[in-house]
Amino acid sequence: MEFDYERAGPANGGNITMFINGNKVAEGKVEPTMPSRFSDDETLDVGLDAGSPVSDQYASPFKFTGMIDRVEVNSAAGE
Repeated sequence: MEFDYERAGPANGGNITMFINGNKVAEGKVEPTMPSRFSDDETLDVGLDAGSPVSDQYASPFKFTGMIDRVEVNSAAGE
């Protein structure tokens, strides 16, 4: 996933692009984001959504049964 902020700084919207095996599979616009405020039941999960589902199309916890080779997180904070 790539997130390109419309302008520098936290809590700004931008464009998001999702990739599977290096191939672009989806893209869209995200409105301004929260400046890092999360509820107590939300977590940063990989392979399992243990908090509130991001979509009503599945029930939590949604467990990914494939193999995750790599997770990469890059922060543009402070730029």
